[in-house]
Amino acid sequence: MKRRLYRPLLASIVFVLLVTSLAAPLDVPPLKGRVNDYAGVMSQEQIRSLETRLAQFEQETGHQVAVLAVPTLEGEDIEGFGIRVAESWKIGKKGFDNGVILLVAIKDRRLRLEVGYGLEGVLPDAIAKTIISNYIVPRFRAQDYAGGIVAGVGGAYFTLGSTGSFVQDMTAGRGFIGLAAMIFGAWTPIGAFLASLVFGFADALQARLSILNIALPSEFLLMGPYLVTIVVVAGLVGRVRAPAADGRPYDKE
Repeated sequence: MKRRLYRPLLASIVFVLLVTSLAAPLDVPPLKGRVNDYAGVMSQEQIRSLETRLAQFEQETGHQVAVLAVPTLEGEDIEGFGIRVAESWKIGKKGFDNGVILLVAIKDRRLRLEVGYGLEGVLPDAIAKTIISNYIVPRFRAQDYAGGIVAGVGGAYFTLGSTGSFVQDMTAGRGFIGLAAMIFGAWTPIGAFLASLVFGFADALQARLSILNIALPSEFLLMGPYLVTIVVVAGLVGRVRAPAADGRPYDKE
């Protein structure tokens, strides 16, 4: 008698598990741009403003950042969904995998920063969790979803912006600054290292001011590292002898 009662119960459990395992996963939404708000939590003006900032950031560093906001994951795990989104969208430069996707599921209250392998050293899980807990979650609790997304993206690209670019043309025309550091450092390793700190500070300052949208023309900001190089080399090292020219060898005294 007991066996007859157990059989229907066991069959019901197997049926439920089978149906659950065969449930279709949530479709990955198509990539419309850098900001993909399928949850309707951002205004068009906010989307355009964030799109502009992310485009400028990509131009300056080579890193790509995208946003995906959905109403719900329909029971799917956000880690697995994030991996499927990354594989479908292919954010980041080919060969560098330097992309980041901010995933937001509004009704599920789930957040994730999906980071490409090329940026895991710069934006590890610990920093990603800090950005989420310190910048996004407080604003989401106040029902300010748009503000939370903007703050989260800002924390991510401010962290990435501090590393500079990592693309094929990563020198970005600054190769001569390395030569200037060697000259300023009197062609010694220690001197060149100390000189590179000066030029690196000027370049980092320019990147920070650009990210913070300081009210200065971008041309002036980009001129900063080069002006420092000219002043240092011409003003402080003005008596450095040039190498051989016009076919005449350089003879040391």
